Amino acid sequence: MTKIIKKMVKYQVAKLYKEVEAMRRKILAVVGALGLMAAGSYVNAAPPNGVVTINATLLTSCSFTVPASTITATLDPAQGDVTAQGVPPLAITCTGNTNYTINADNGLHYDGQNRRVFNAVANEYIPYQFDWNPKSGSAQALIPITVNTQATFRVVDFQGKPGGLYTDIVTLTVNP
Repeated sequence: MTKIIKKMVKYQVAKLYKEVEAMRRKILAVVGALGLMAAGSYVNAAPPNGVVTINATLLTSCSFTVPASTITATLDPAQGDVTAQGVPPLAITCTGNTNYTINADNGLHYDGQNRRVFNAVANEYIPYQFDWNPKSGSAQALIPITVNTQATFRVVDFQGKPGGLYTDIVTLTVNP
């Protein structure tokens, strides 16, 4: 009987060994899975530092800070051609360091070839040449730039015309 008991004990020990071994494998698998999960969490975890990208666009613009000027010319055929300056000179200021251009329209009484002043009472026109300086350049931020204007009247264009007030308006535009 001792042989049978020994066999039974041996069988039970072997069976128990198999169960322990199976449990050990399961424990190792769970521990391994937990390890992978922990490693995966570390890999997928947020980095310890944050990164912020900053974009700033400086908008530069220019505008007339002295926006109005008057050119007054006294036209006398005995004196010949007349060039008169705008008073006060115009001025532009830009918000940043930038290149600028100043353009002029053709005035209110342009005939397709000439800018002209108009006398509403006599219904007459006198052509003139208009100029301004500078027309373009490079501006430094917030430093005013003087813009001189002038009109030139040729005696051949105004002699023989009726006396009185002749007017026109020319609009200058600065870019950017």
